[in-house]
Amino acid sequence: MQQENKNIHEGHRKRLRQRFDQVGLDGFSEHEILELILFQVIPRRDTNPLAHELINHFGNLAEVLDASKDELIQVPGVGEAVASFLCLFSAVNHWQRKQGEKPEKVILNTSAKAGSYLSARFRGRTKETLIILCMTPDRRVLYCDELGSGVGDSVTTTLREVARLCMKKNTHDIILAHNHPSGLVLPSREDITMTRRAQDFLKDIGVKLHDHFVITDGEYYSMKDHKLF
Repeated sequence: MQQENKNIHEGHRKRLRQRFDQVGLDGFSEHEILELILFQVIPRRDTNPLAHELINHFGNLAEVLDASKDELIQVPGVGEAVASFLCLFSAVNHWQRKQGEKPEKVILNTSAKAGSYLSARFRGRTKETLIILCMTPDRRVLYCDELGSGVGDSVTTTLREVARLCMKKNTHDIILAHNHPSGLVLPSREDITMTRRAQDFLKDIGVKLHDHFVITDGEYYSMKDHKLF
């Protein structure tokens, strides 16, 4: 019976792979796509039940691939290797999309556009990170990435690094964003104080801070929209 089940699983894997080779993902259900992904990290076990379990747990394939390692590992049947691979798969896809973008064609002329754009930059991050977005005066994106390793714990050090990057990118218009891994989207007192100090500091060197966003999974908060600076 065990040998028979093994043959059935191997035949199922072969058929899915052949379908993918012939037509790509056209006609594949979400759980079948997830099975294809799981084949790479689970070489022998039937992946169909786990694919269904993951999609039932998170709601859809996109949410599975957006989940953090800690969230994935809570699902029965998902171990360290599977969770790490799914996070890697998602991170590589995100990296590829980012590389393919032409920043100068992205215009963020509303807080909704900016919030959505920045939320994608924090997907999968489990540590608090500060990101700077440099723009042209008409709000076209020039550069967007986390601040470098030179950023220290003090606000003064962070602001100096922001100023240095603005000069390097020759920009006078920026947006800042940081995430709250805890899931609380509201800014803290420290966040508001830092933002107001940043606005004053940058104004003195001819740089305008257009907004500062707090990002969590699925939510963003614009300090500018809420008139906090």
